[in-house]
Amino acid sequence: MVLTLKWRHGKLAGTLTQPRHFTEDWNGDFVGINLPVIKLPAIGRWNGDHAELTIGHDADQDTSSMDLTDRDHLLIRFFHGVVPDWKFRRVSAEERASVDTDWPKFVSDPEIVSIRHQLKAMAQADKEARERQTINQEEINKLSDDARPFLQQIYSVYGWPKISIFGAQSSDDYWLLVQHQPLAFQEQILPVMKTAVDAGEATKRDYAYLFDRVQVERGKPQHWGTQSHCENKQAVLYGIDDPPQLEHNREEAGLEPLPESLRAASSICKKLQ
Repeated sequence: MVLTLKWRHGKLAGTLTQPRHFTEDWNGDFVGINLPVIKLPAIGRWNGDHAELTIGHDADQDTSSMDLTDRDHLLIRFFHGVVPDWKFRRVSAEERASVDTDWPKFVSDPEIVSIRHQLKAMAQADKEARERQTINQEEINKLSDDARPFLQQIYSVYGWPKISIFGAQSSDDYWLLVQHQPLAFQEQILPVMKTAVDAGEATKRDYAYLFDRVQVERGKPQHWGTQSHCENKQAVLYGIDDPPQLEHNREEAGLEPLPESLRAASSICKKLQ
């Protein structure tokens, strides 16, 4: 959502642009997002050491507490803090902030919703373990082992978790977790994922990573240059099938230039125990 406020005649006035309908769960995630995008009036009034923001046209308008945490960040609190705060970041006029209109179809099936939440939690744990100051390989291996039965269950029922059903984030979370599974499972997933990519149900960027990983594990050259290994705390790229076309292939798949990727990989190498 996009909040625009200006100081006029002794009060804050502007608009809040958002999807017509959404709900917020207890974790602070927005779910049940339905289009179109609408624009509502927003009026702010000072009340002691904070501002009260009123949004909407009707008599039952939402009123919230609004506080600047610093010059560039704003918190809005509804229902006395019962649900997590809304966090806004200041943007410049040149950034032209807008509300995304490419939301996946809302699915209320409790099983799908449960899978989404479990994938999110597992992917977050996996990322945190790999982003620590010192990386513990035993912890990483245990997280991968613990996730495997759940990933296999999803595959047996749904195949690839399609973006149109599970959403882009869950599809990406599933891919991330599969990246850290044994080769046999990755080989099983790869052709199903390729079909999903062709149908717009998975991203080519994610597919590039999984394809390259399988190729390297098979002892074959990779295509997009996403896989490297550590030598003397530096990332070293595995073999490439077509070096002159590498950067072109990476750009086509939505990957950053190779030097940027290797710098990030080298920072991980330096954390390994």
